[in-house]
Amino acid sequence: MENEKKKKDWKDLLLRSGLPLEHDVADLLEKHKIYSYGEYSYSRINENGQQLEHSVDIDAEIRLAGAPLYFLIECKYRDPQKMWFFYPISYGKKELGQLRGDRLVKILECLSPARIDSKSFRRFESQLELCSKGVEILENKENESSIKHGLFQLRYAIPNYLFSLLTNQLQMVNDGNLKINLVIPLLVTTASLYVINRNSDIKTVRNANQIKEVATRVNSLLVYQEPSIDLSEYSEKLFEKLNQDPRLLSRLKELNSLWNEHSKREDSLPYNPLLFDLHSIFIRSSSKILVVEYDSLEIVIKRLLKIFKATLRSVDKFAVLKNDFDKHKSYFETKTWFEAYVQDSGSKADE
Repeated sequence: MENEKKKKDWKDLLLRSGLPLEHDVADLLEKHKIYSYGEYSYSRINENGQQLEHSVDIDAEIRLAGAPLYFLIECKYRDPQKMWFFYPISYGKKELGQLRGDRLVKILECLSPARIDSKSFRRFESQLELCSKGVEILENKENESSIKHGLFQLRYAIPNYLFSLLTNQLQMVNDGNLKINLVIPLLVTTASLYVINRNSDIKTVRNANQIKEVATRVNSLLVYQEPSIDLSEYSEKLFEKLNQDPRLLSRLKELNSLWNEHSKREDSLPYNPLLFDLHSIFIRSSSKILVVEYDSLEIVIKRLLKIFKATLRSVDKFAVLKNDFDKHKSYFETKTWFEAYVQDSGSKADE
């Protein structure tokens, strides 16, 4: 009897460590040619001025002809009996989550000589329940910290991740490697996900005999939260650090000029909106996170990959990056129709 108890104890402890879940998620991703680099680490100074190391469980990437798609994934193993309940938000209420920077899929195209149509990703978002805070429930206990911790790790990791990608884009000298970058943050859990019904009030909950009377089971949902003051300041500092690179403004001016020429617009737009756009994406990048039940993760991944592959067909490349190695200078040249045709044909062949 005692041996059986010990056997159960070590199994429970191993499962609760999250390692088996992280392993299974990484295996599932690899099955779909999304390769994991292990955990993503970043440092952050806390309120006491101490620099602490933080991490997100999985940093993964799939690279196709048009652009790399990155997944930042935090895994939360919970007892199978545990349930996560989330409160829904109306999409129409104050246009929550409708700003460009609020999108689930972070699309970094401002520093690239190409543009992409993201309508399919936005349609995917609109089909998910948009929720605010959540709570974990098991028997007679409730716990908010588990969900908060998982979201917290991702929210502070995202601006760091974007900073690294944007810095790499600025340093790129090879046109073939200067691609649009896409990033999707996910929180994967073994808990059951429920969204509280919109008409469920205190009286409904008190009188309910079954969960389905007050909530609906879902396999995935979107959690939306306005960036906190601390997170906004943290993201702003990272963006200011990026903005100190003189290549940023120069790149935005040059690409904006070529884009206006390419799109044949009579009213030339100033380069500032691109900087504002990049700032919005950066500062509000942590506002939406996709939460998925582990048992449904493969379904969600397949759908995202299908959208990603279809979206790549919409990539509109309007310039090419050139280098004058004698002068140590990079610049962009307008891309001709024939060059675009050759590249598009090559990309389709690669697929």
